[in-house]
Amino acid sequence: MTGRNDNYAGNFLERMQTSLEITIRLIEKFELSAEIIIVDWNSPKNKNLRKTLTFPKNLKNSIIRIIEVPSDIHKRLPYSNNRFVLEYTAKNVGARHANGEYILATNPDIIFNTSLIKYLASKKLSPNFFYRSIRYDVKGQIPANYSISEKLEYCEKNINKVYGYLGTLSKKKILEYLIDVLLYPRSLIHFFPFVPPHTNAAGDFFLMHKKRWLAVRGYPEIEGWQQIDGIIVLQALFLPLKQKILGGPMKIYHQEHPTDPNKNKYRSPAVEKAYKRLMNLKKTIIFNSKDWGLAKYNLTEAVFGRK
Repeated sequence: MTGRNDNYAGNFLERMQTSLEITIRLIEKFELSAEIIIVDWNSPKNKNLRKTLTFPKNLKNSIIRIIEVPSDIHKRLPYSNNRFVLEYTAKNVGARHANGEYILATNPDIIFNTSLIKYLASKKLSPNFFYRSIRYDVKGQIPANYSISEKLEYCEKNINKVYGYLGTLSKKKILEYLIDVLLYPRSLIHFFPFVPPHTNAAGDFFLMHKKRWLAVRGYPEIEGWQQIDGIIVLQALFLPLKQKILGGPMKIYHQEHPTDPNKNKYRSPAVEKAYKRLMNLKKTIIFNSKDWGLAKYNLTEAVFGRK
């Protein structure tokens, strides 16, 4: 995951702290050996996340690594003049530095429920699959004084939008969802002989084996930010890998916050071109150089948790 200590969309640190607290406690409970990599991208001076976030002590299964990309490196990169965070380059930094067998890219305001962490701890993952999840948006602010179980219960009882495989469902947009469902047969034709992938809110949960991440060289580091998360899903599909959607009782919750309503509607020309090339060939295309994920930079790192 990546973040910047700039109070993005309000209460950013509180949302991130809540997410980390629940994730770490569930990792410890189900003895999932995991490292949590946070890429602190271009944080304002003297506001590094390692100085701001807090973590439980005496952890047995969790290690937290905070990798810092300072402003001077950010300013050298393409497309940085109008963005404070290059989200997908940042996630690539995390993937390049990861030691785990499997790598999960997510966001700092995402909460994993008990069933999902329990599944990840069951060691049922396969390198022949990539894994996606369904996102459930949670309205309101999760009370800070709640216990872990109470916070998860709050999430479950306050869902107001679902980012599913066939479309996005909410009380205000039921008709749009039904149209998406009716259009699904068109997707079957469009992607044949592959099964249409689940690209809805893909940036919040995308999991696959480290060797596959290295094979596609991470997210495309191209101009734009809208819908880049869907490109790596197509790259994985066309490797080819099988898709598994972790649904049913397994959920990820997204803590609601204000957003630009047009943020994910429009692709940049570079992103649009990438989608068209992939769909025309139906084969994986490598968009990045061997230096993807800032491989040529020596980045500062702080480590917390398991020794």
